[in-house]
Amino acid sequence: MKRVICLLITILLVVTAFSGCHKGNSNESAEPTAKNSSASDMSYFETYDNVTISALTDKGLKEKNLVIPEGFETAEFNIFFNNDEFSNNTLESISFENPNFVIPADFFSQCYALKKVEIPLNSTTIQHDTFYYCRALNEIKIPEKVDSIEEKAFYECTSLSEVIFNSSLTTIGNEAFRHTALKGVELPESLTSIGESAFADIPTLKSVVIPEGVTSIAHNAFYYSESDYGERNKPKISVAAGSWADIHFDEYTDGGLYAEKVTY
Repeated sequence: MKRVICLLITILLVVTAFSGCHKGNSNESAEPTAKNSSASDMSYFETYDNVTISALTDKGLKEKNLVIPEGFETAEFNIFFNNDEFSNNTLESISFENPNFVIPADFFSQCYALKKVEIPLNSTTIQHDTFYYCRALNEIKIPEKVDSIEEKAFYECTSLSEVIFNSSLTTIGNEAFRHTALKGVELPESLTSIGESAFADIPTLKSVVIPEGVTSIAHNAFYYSESDYGERNKPKISVAAGSWADIHFDEYTDGGLYAEKVTY
């Protein structure tokens, strides 16, 4: 009798072990399927050389959240224009599988609904007018290798309240952040040049910290038109005592008309 009971227990243990192994294998085989289901959809894009996006398909123009597939290296001028309309009211977020993808100038121009963008990690420049009139964009992180933000890159991004600057940026172009919603701006130590009207007409601007290494700030960099945008308190601009930004403060603020100086 004891032998029968032992035999039954042994059979039960073997069956249980086999069942567990089978279940584990089943889960492993299902994993690639889950990955494939989240892969980017090539049916959203048109291309003539397999590396350049020439346009979005009708399906792509209707998509709110796009992932640019890894095989693409760049794109032509604003592919997001919806037919004959020089704007796009659909796209809300976009990311890039290829860290070396080159975003061309004007790429997101007048994508009015765009809220979130993950700029490719190996970008070195944010070209002119890239985010022109992206009025829903509220924050952006500048990748570490970017050394230049060109003219009007974020012009009229009226919801843009936070920019996370990198430590390699040297140049901010003319009107780069004009009429945005920035409040406190702490510029990176690597910065050397700020263009004309780069931070002009920002009703919400309260403070700016300019690093000691800046040696060029263009006229009207912090200009503000109360007749167009209403009254505001002067933003406080912090500069290193004895630095170029300290010595030339009156030149780029029109004698302190547009900002109040604080030294550190």
